[in-house]
Amino acid sequence: MAKRKAESSAGNNPKRLGPPPSERESARRQPVKCPPAVQLRQQSDGNWAFVPPRCAKEREADLQEVEAMIEAGEIEIAREELQWLLQDCPENIAVHELLGEIALYESDLPLARGHFGFAWQLAQRAIAAAGNPAPIPFTLPDNQPFFAAGKGLVHVLQALEMRDRALEVFELLQASDPTDPLGVREVLFPSPDSAAGGSACGANAGPQIVELRIFPRVEKGGEGA
Repeated sequence: MAKRKAESSAGNNPKRLGPPPSERESARRQPVKCPPAVQLRQQSDGNWAFVPPRCAKEREADLQEVEAMIEAGEIEIAREELQWLLQDCPENIAVHELLGEIALYESDLPLARGHFGFAWQLAQRAIAAAGNPAPIPFTLPDNQPFFAAGKGLVHVLQALEMRDRALEVFELLQASDPTDPLGVREVLFPSPDSAAGGSACGANAGPQIVELRIFPRVEKGGEGA
Protein backbone atom coordinates (compact mmCIF):
# COMPACT_ATOMS: atom_id res chain seq x y z
CA MET A 1 0.00 0.00 0.00
CA ALA A 2 2.84 2.32 0.83
CA LYS A 3 4.26 1.74 -2.63
CA ARG A 4 0.93 2.48 -4.35
CA LYS A 5 0.57 5.67 -2.29
CA ALA A 6 4.03 6.77 -3.36
CA GLU A 7 3.20 6.09 -6.98
CA SER A 8 -0.05 8.04 -6.64
CA SER A 9 1.78 10.99 -5.13
CA ALA A 10 4.31 10.92 -7.97
CA GLY A 11 1.45 10.97 -10.48
CA ASN A 12 0.05 14.13 -8.88
CA ASN A 13 3.44 15.84 -8.69
CA PRO A 14 2.67 19.56 -8.89
CA LYS A 15 6.10 20.21 -10.42
CA ARG A 16 5.09 18.52 -13.68
CA LEU A 17 4.29 21.21 -16.23
CA GLY A 18 1.62 20.95 -18.89
CA PRO A 19 -0.87 18.22 -19.74
CA PRO A 20 0.08 14.54 -20.11
CA PRO A 21 1.78 13.60 -23.42
CA SER A 22 -1.43 12.18 -24.87
CA GLU A 23 -3.28 15.45 -24.24
CA ARG A 24 -0.42 17.50 -25.67
CA GLU A 25 -0.46 15.40 -28.84
CA SER A 26 -4.22 15.92 -29.15
CA ALA A 27 -3.82 19.67 -28.71
CA ARG A 28 -1.22 19.78 -31.48
CA ARG A 29 -3.68 18.19 -33.91
CA GLN A 30 -6.33 20.86 -33.31
CA PRO A 31 -5.98 24.06 -35.37
CA VAL A 32 -5.51 27.16 -33.25
CA LYS A 33 -6.93 30.42 -34.60
CA CYS A 34 -5.04 33.39 -33.22
CA PRO A 35 -6.24 36.93 -34.02
CA PRO A 36 -3.68 39.19 -35.68
CA ALA A 37 -1.66 41.27 -33.24
CA VAL A 38 -2.85 44.44 -34.96
CA GLN A 39 -6.62 44.56 -35.36
CA LEU A 40 -9.23 46.88 -36.83
CA ARG A 41 -12.40 47.69 -34.92
CA GLN A 42 -15.46 49.74 -35.72
CA GLN A 43 -16.14 52.73 -33.51
CA SER A 44 -19.54 53.88 -32.28
CA ASP A 45 -19.66 56.55 -35.03
CA GLY A 46 -19.13 53.96 -37.77
CA ASN A 47 -15.48 54.80 -38.41
CA TRP A 48 -12.78 52.15 -38.12
CA ALA A 49 -9.61 52.35 -36.06
CA PHE A 50 -6.54 50.20 -35.70
CA VAL A 51 -6.07 48.54 -32.33
CA PRO A 52 -2.34 48.12 -31.66
CA PRO A 53 -1.15 45.05 -29.73
CA ARG A 54 -1.11 45.44 -25.97
CA CYS A 55 2.68 45.54 -25.92
CA ALA A 56 2.57 48.61 -28.18
CA LYS A 57 0.06 50.40 -25.96
CA GLU A 58 2.26 49.71 -22.96
CA ARG A 59 5.22 51.35 -24.71
CA GLU A 60 3.50 54.56 -25.83
CA ALA A 61 5.44 56.67 -23.31
CA ASP A 62 8.72 55.20 -24.55
CA LEU A 63 7.75 55.99 -28.14
CA GLN A 64 7.01 59.60 -27.20
CA GLU A 65 10.49 59.86 -25.70
CA VAL A 66 11.97 58.54 -28.93
CA GLU A 67 10.07 61.12 -30.94
CA ALA A 68 11.52 63.82 -28.67
CA MET A 69 15.01 62.44 -29.36
CA ILE A 70 14.36 62.60 -33.09
CA GLU A 71 13.15 66.19 -32.89
CA ALA A 72 16.34 67.02 -30.97
CA GLY A 73 18.42 65.48 -33.76
CA GLU A 74 19.56 62.49 -31.68
CA ILE A 75 18.95 60.08 -34.53
CA GLU A 76 21.40 57.35 -33.55
CA ILE A 77 20.11 57.10 -29.98
CA ALA A 78 16.54 57.11 -31.26
CA ARG A 79 17.33 54.26 -33.65
CA GLU A 80 18.78 52.16 -30.83
CA GLU A 81 15.71 52.78 -28.69
CA LEU A 82 13.37 51.87 -31.54
CA GLN A 83 15.25 48.64 -32.19
CA TRP A 84 14.95 47.82 -28.50
CA LEU A 85 11.21 48.48 -28.64
CA LEU A 86 10.91 46.06 -31.56
CA GLN A 87 12.51 43.30 -29.53
CA ASP A 88 9.71 43.68 -27.00
CA CYS A 89 6.94 44.23 -29.56
CA PRO A 90 7.87 43.23 -33.14
CA GLU A 91 4.45 44.03 -34.62
CA ASN A 92 4.40 47.69 -33.63
CA ILE A 93 3.40 49.68 -36.72
CA ALA A 94 4.47 53.02 -35.25
CA VAL A 95 7.99 51.77 -34.45
CA HIS A 96 8.51 50.32 -37.94
CA GLU A 97 7.21 53.55 -39.46
CA LEU A 98 9.72 55.65 -37.52
CA LEU A 99 12.59 53.33 -38.39
CA GLY A 100 11.52 53.64 -42.01
CA GLU A 101 11.70 57.42 -41.78
CA ILE A 102 15.17 57.29 -40.25
CA ALA A 103 16.36 54.95 -43.01
CA LEU A 104 14.87 57.25 -45.63
CA TYR A 105 16.48 60.26 -43.98
CA GLU A 106 19.82 58.48 -44.34
CA SER A 107 19.07 57.59 -47.99
CA ASP A 108 18.91 53.85 -47.28
CA LEU A 109 16.03 53.01 -49.59
CA PRO A 110 16.14 49.19 -49.17
CA LEU A 111 16.00 49.46 -45.38
CA ALA A 112 13.29 52.12 -45.55
CA ARG A 113 11.26 49.87 -47.84
CA GLY A 114 11.69 47.01 -45.39
CA HIS A 115 10.34 48.93 -42.40
CA PHE A 116 7.59 50.80 -44.26
CA GLY A 117 6.66 47.58 -46.04
CA PHE A 118 6.42 45.53 -42.84
CA ALA A 119 4.28 48.20 -41.17
CA TRP A 120 2.08 48.23 -44.27
CA GLN A 121 1.70 44.45 -44.26
CA LEU A 122 0.63 44.47 -40.62
CA ALA A 123 -2.04 47.05 -41.34
CA GLN A 124 -3.12 45.41 -44.58
CA ARG A 125 -3.56 42.07 -42.81
CA ALA A 126 -5.74 43.68 -40.15
CA ILE A 127 -7.87 45.41 -42.81
CA ALA A 128 -8.37 42.15 -44.70
CA ALA A 129 -9.28 40.29 -41.50
CA ALA A 130 -11.97 42.89 -40.77
CA GLY A 131 -13.48 42.51 -44.26
CA ASN A 132 -11.84 45.52 -45.96
CA PRO A 133 -14.04 48.13 -44.26
CA ALA A 134 -14.04 51.91 -44.62
CA PRO A 135 -13.65 54.64 -43.62
CA ILE A 136 -10.41 54.42 -41.65
CA PRO A 137 -9.94 58.15 -41.00
CA PHE A 138 -6.55 59.69 -40.46
CA THR A 139 -7.97 61.88 -37.69
CA LEU A 140 -8.02 58.92 -35.27
CA PRO A 141 -4.56 58.78 -33.62
CA ASP A 142 -4.11 55.01 -33.86
CA ASN A 143 -4.64 55.21 -37.64
CA GLN A 144 -1.93 57.79 -38.28
CA PRO A 145 1.13 55.48 -38.33
CA PHE A 146 -0.65 53.45 -41.02
CA PHE A 147 -1.00 56.49 -43.27
CA ALA A 148 2.56 57.66 -42.58
CA ALA A 149 3.93 54.22 -43.40
CA GLY A 150 1.84 54.17 -46.57
CA LYS A 151 3.18 57.52 -47.71
CA GLY A 152 6.73 56.45 -46.95
CA LEU A 153 6.25 53.22 -48.86
CA VAL A 154 4.80 55.05 -51.87
CA HIS A 155 7.78 57.38 -51.91
CA VAL A 156 10.30 54.53 -51.71
CA LEU A 157 8.56 52.41 -54.35
CA GLN A 158 8.40 55.44 -56.63
CA ALA A 159 12.11 56.07 -56.09
CA LEU A 160 12.86 52.41 -56.86
CA GLU A 161 10.84 52.68 -60.11
CA MET A 162 8.11 50.35 -58.81
CA ARG A 163 5.25 52.64 -59.71
CA ASP A 164 2.61 49.93 -60.11
CA ARG A 165 3.20 48.80 -56.51
CA ALA A 166 3.14 52.41 -55.36
CA LEU A 167 -0.23 52.93 -57.03
CA GLU A 168 -1.63 49.86 -55.26
CA VAL A 169 -0.62 51.33 -51.90
CA PHE A 170 -2.13 54.68 -52.87
CA GLU A 171 -5.43 53.04 -53.83
CA LEU A 172 -5.81 51.47 -50.38
CA LEU A 173 -4.92 54.75 -48.69
CA GLN A 174 -7.55 56.53 -50.79
CA ALA A 175 -10.16 53.87 -50.02
CA SER A 176 -9.40 54.26 -46.31
CA ASP A 177 -9.54 58.08 -46.25
CA PRO A 178 -10.35 59.86 -49.56
CA THR A 179 -9.22 63.23 -48.17
CA ASP A 180 -5.57 62.21 -48.76
CA PRO A 181 -4.49 63.83 -45.46
CA LEU A 182 -0.73 63.42 -46.04
CA GLY A 183 -0.71 64.46 -49.68
CA VAL A 184 0.30 61.10 -51.13
CA ARG A 185 -1.20 62.06 -54.48
CA GLU A 186 1.43 64.77 -54.79
CA VAL A 187 4.17 62.14 -54.45
CA LEU A 188 2.77 60.19 -57.42
CA PHE A 189 1.35 63.06 -59.45
CA PRO A 190 3.38 66.19 -58.59
CA SER A 191 1.86 69.48 -59.60
CA PRO A 192 3.72 71.67 -62.11
CA ASP A 193 4.84 74.01 -59.34
CA SER A 194 6.34 71.23 -57.22
CA ALA A 195 7.87 69.56 -60.27
CA ALA A 196 9.65 72.81 -61.11
CA GLY A 197 11.14 72.82 -57.62
CA GLY A 198 12.44 69.25 -57.89
CA SER A 199 11.17 65.75 -58.40
CA ALA A 200 9.48 63.88 -55.54
CA CYS A 201 12.32 61.39 -55.82
CA GLY A 202 15.09 63.98 -55.95
CA ALA A 203 17.82 64.69 -53.47
CA ASN A 204 15.59 66.99 -51.42
CA ALA A 205 12.71 64.52 -51.10
CA GLY A 206 13.88 62.91 -47.86
CA PRO A 207 13.17 65.67 -45.34
CA GLN A 208 9.81 66.35 -47.04
CA ILE A 209 8.47 62.81 -47.14
CA VAL A 210 6.35 62.24 -44.04
CA GLU A 211 4.91 65.21 -42.24
CA LEU A 212 3.48 63.23 -39.35
CA ARG A 213 6.62 62.51 -37.35
CA ILE A 214 10.24 63.27 -38.28
CA PHE A 215 9.93 65.18 -41.51
CA PRO A 216 10.06 68.01 -42.30
CA ARG A 217 10.83 69.04 -38.73
CA VAL A 218 14.31 67.49 -38.76
CA GLU A 219 16.56 68.51 -41.63
CA LYS A 220 19.95 67.09 -42.50
CA GLY A 221 22.61 69.00 -40.61
CA GLY A 222 20.47 69.10 -37.46
CA GLU A 223 18.56 72.26 -38.34
CA GLY A 224 14.82 72.34 -37.86
CA ALA A 225 12.47 73.09 -40.71
